Amino acid sequence: MQKAVGVFVVTLFLGLGPSNAQERPGIIYSQKAQRDDKVWYFHVMRDRHGRVTLTEDSLIFTSRKVSTSFFNFAFAYCDIQSIRTWYADMFIPNRIRIKTKSAGAVRLFTYKRRTLIRLTRERMAACAAP
Repeated sequence: MQKAVGVFVVTLFLGLGPSNAQERPGIIYSQKAQRDDKVWYFHVMRDRHGRVTLTEDSLIFTSRKVSTSFFNFAFAYCDIQSIRTWYADMFIPNRIRIKTKSAGAVRLFTYKRRTLIRLTRERMAACAAP
């Protein structure tokens, strides 16, 4: 009986791995994020949580609610002019600012900013190289 329980526990823990969202084909990286644009300051009650996803050809933000889906965006890596850390209150580097060639700029609050910025810059460099 104890062997069966031990095998079950080991199987349970070894079966837990990274998120399936990152294992799907075409997706490079995915993580939770909050959209943090100036328009959100006037919509305090709106849900601004979502997921930022890096695919083979674009960076995508999708809101987790249908009622706020009009704030979703998708930018091709070739259309992104810059991506960098953004400072809240001029002291705390806890946001990402994505500046595009045509649509202006958006800000995201997310953890693991360095990973997201690094992967996006790698894709931007690959897009710029002939």
